[in-house]
Amino acid sequence: MIEQLLYIALFGGLGAVSRFLINIVVSKRIKTEYAAGTVISNLLGCLIAGIAFSLNILGEYNQALQIGILAGYCGALTTYSTWMVQLAGKIEAKEYMMALKEVFFSIFLGLIFFFTGLFIGGSVVF
Repeated sequence: MIEQLLYIALFGGLGAVSRFLINIVVSKRIKTEYAAGTVISNLLGCLIAGIAFSLNILGEYNQALQIGILAGYCGALTTYSTWMVQLAGKIEAKEYMMALKEVFFSIFLGLIFFFTGLFIGGSVVF
């Protein structure tokens, strides 16, 4: 249990810093009405989660490390609450189609990225 908590703390810090840096870089380089930094962070988290989940299925590394990556890094990198606040802002601004597109693409692409991670990790063969 202590090992798991240490991995979660370590990877959680790295995930939070990664999210912060991704948002800075994306906001400077991509001008869009979509919440591009949040979407990119969430998709990257889905990809990493797929890889981590896949490697665990194959027995490639220990469970404490997997929990650290999934709960710590991916948990801090991705955030449902930030996405909800951004969607609520779009709805409040009556940008209903933009909000709907963002929901569809985030969920659809999230699944694609997760299964791509499983494929990269070798547990799913298409």
